[in-house]
Amino acid sequence: MQPPKTVLVVVPAAELRRSIEFTLEAEGLKVVSHDGFGTFFSAPEEVGFSCAIVDEDAIVGGEQSLARLAELAGASRPVVVLLDKLPVPAGKFVFRSLPKPLLGPALIEAISDAALEAVTTTPST
Repeated sequence: MQPPKTVLVVVPAAELRRSIEFTLEAEGLKVVSHDGFGTFFSAPEEVGFSCAIVDEDAIVGGEQSLARLAELAGASRPVVVLLDKLPVPAGKFVFRSLPKPLLGPALIEAISDAALEAVTTTPST
């Protein structure tokens, strides 16, 4: 399975965000990037993503924002959460987690696997 074509990145730390953007763009993916949920939710025209990558620092104290993103993403658009301090988010939404620090191939593999999982678990109409 090919990775998604447009990846939403929500990462507060500029250096990490740029590194992720570079890794994804080097794989030929389009990146829509935000430094937090506030800027993402204020730009509704950018909801056309295939997969989302969210750093845990963007969700600290903002679990409701993560739930809102998961609802927006639905079952067909996977959400990968980058973790090194928090436990894997629990609840009714399914997230794929990836431990930090990141390596480029691990990130690409995580979004490819998440995309494949979303395709195989989405009920057909």
